[in-house]
Amino acid sequence: MTNVLSIVLASLLFTNIAAANPAPESGGRPNIVIILADDLGYSDFGCYGGEIKTPNIDRIAKNGIRFSDFPAEAKCNPSRQTLLTGKYFIRAYNGRDATIAECLAPAGYARYIAGKWNMVKDIPGDPRQAPQRRGFDHFFGTPMGCGSYFAPIMLSRDGQPAESESMKPGFYYTDAISDNAVQYIRDTPKDTPLFLYVSYTAPHWPLHAIEEDIAKYKGKYAMGWDKLREQRFDRMKEMGLIRQCQTIDERFISSVEDGSCSSSRRGNDEEPDRVVPSVRSRPPALLDSVLCRVRIGPAIPLGFVSKQSC
Repeated sequence: MTNVLSIVLASLLFTNIAAANPAPESGGRPNIVIILADDLGYSDFGCYGGEIKTPNIDRIAKNGIRFSDFPAEAKCNPSRQTLLTGKYFIRAYNGRDATIAECLAPAGYARYIAGKWNMVKDIPGDPRQAPQRRGFDHFFGTPMGCGSYFAPIMLSRDGQPAESESMKPGFYYTDAISDNAVQYIRDTPKDTPLFLYVSYTAPHWPLHAIEEDIAKYKGKYAMGWDKLREQRFDRMKEMGLIRQCQTIDERFISSVEDGSCSSSRRGNDEEPDRVVPSVRSRPPALLDSVLCRVRIGPAIPLGFVSKQSC
C-alpha cells in the first residue's frame, strides 16, 4: 500500500505521534493507524532509551515528536475506553459514547481492529461482535482482557469464533495480530482512507514468550533490573527526554527480585532474566515490522513535548 499514513504509537506509558500529509488517492483524508501496547514500559523503545532494537520506530521518533509525559489511566481496559472515545473512562463507562471508528464511518473510512478489545463496559450482546457494533468493519482478536498467547480465549474474526486459527503450528498471538494488521493495510484500496487500530495484549501477563526470543535475551539482563533502569535513565537524559537535574526514584519493593513473593510464585531464578525481557521485546519488534509495510510522509517538526521541570 503506497498511501501516506498518519501513525500513532501508544502504550499505557508511551506515546509517539507522527503525522503525515494525506494521500491524494484518498481525497485528502489522512490514513490513521493507532498502535497500543499493553503495559509496555516507557523506556522499552530504543527512541526512549531502551536497549530493544526498534529501528523503524526510532526513525519516526527522530523525524517526529516524542511526548515525555501525558495522563494515563494506569490500567488496560479504562485506557482503551479513553483512547477510543476521547473521554475520561469514568465518563465513558456507559458504553454509549462514540468511538473513533464510529466518528470516521461517515467520512468513508475503512475501519479495522487487530488485537485485544477489552473495553471497560460495552453494549449488550455477543462480546465477539462488540467491535463491529462500535464502528469497525473488520475485527481479528479477542474481546477478553488477557489469556494464553498460544491459545487465546474467544479468538474471533468478524464476530465469529476463530479459535481454530490458533491451532495451526507456530501460532503466537502477538505475531498473529501483526500479520492481520499488515493484511488489513494491503487489502485497503488506494482510494479509500484507512483507520487501523492495532491493539496488542503483550506484554500484559501471562508471560508467554517464544523460545527464539528467550534465547536472544539469555544473559542480557543478568546485571539486574536496578542497573538496567539506571542505564535507561542516563540515556533518556542524553536524549533530552528528562531534565539533567532529575533523579531516579526508589523502586517499588514488590518485584520478584525483592523476595516479597512466596517461593511457589517466584519460580526459577532465571525467569526474570529470560522470560520477562523476551515478552517485552516482542511487541516493539513487531510494531517495527508493521511500520516496514507502510510509507511515512512528512512528519511533525522534530522535537519533543514536555511539561517537566526541576
